Amino acid sequence: VEVGLEAVRPGWMWAGSRWTGLWVPKVRNRRQEERDATFRQVQAAWPLEAAVEVMQTDPGMAGSWYEGEVLEHEYPDKLVIKYLELHDLEAEEAGPQELGKTRGETHFEAPGLVQQTSKTRMVTPEPVKHVRPRPPPVEDGWDASLRLGDAVDLRFDGGWWEMELVRLEEAAGGAPRRYTIKSVHFDVQHCVTAGQLRPPHAWSAEGAAGGAWVLRAPPQVHMLDGVPRV
Repeated sequence: VEVGLEAVRPGWMWAGSRWTGLWVPKVRNRRQEERDATFRQVQAAWPLEAAVEVMQTDPGMAGSWYEGEVLEHEYPDKLVIKYLELHDLEAEEAGPQELGKTRGETHFEAPGLVQQTSKTRMVTPEPVKHVRPRPPPVEDGWDASLRLGDAVDLRFDGGWWEMELVRLEEAAGGAPRRYTIKSVHFDVQHCVTAGQLRPPHAWSAEGAAGGAWVLRAPPQVHMLDGVPRV
């Protein structure tokens, strides 16, 4: 049936003591407004291609941070990260990987550390609360003030792992100092030079803007006031 515009009206319906209809704009509830505001904050704080580090939450990777870049924003509070050193695995996990054998030291396997067999960089959404900017560059001589029990980060398997300093070895003849460090999450230790370490950075805010870098306190997992725990 064809009629003129004057012969039609909106399809009103009386419900809940008010008129409703498809033309009535939906009222955004407070929860939705909060989610929208969170998403805008995420977009502003973490621009695309921003260089970041992401805290790993899998049990076998606890205490590690891996570098990546922001690829996309995922509503309302996630970032799609393209990792630099984490890859999609082409096969089943081959089992744990040793941290290496150095100078006759005893080393244990950290569960969950696996060989990366694929060269395809991993792309995955991550909660923004697990993301931080890249730490500042390491300054020359930063390790001169290290003391037993201090927290440090170890470069291993493409990421940075939280460790505790348990022994210092001063080398003669201009050789570099060697540090024996133990993981604060796994039963594993390693002996390295300063080139494999960095200061124990921590980010004081859940965002790229308005935060500040601080240093983690001594973990006191293996050492207490510079003395091994018994």
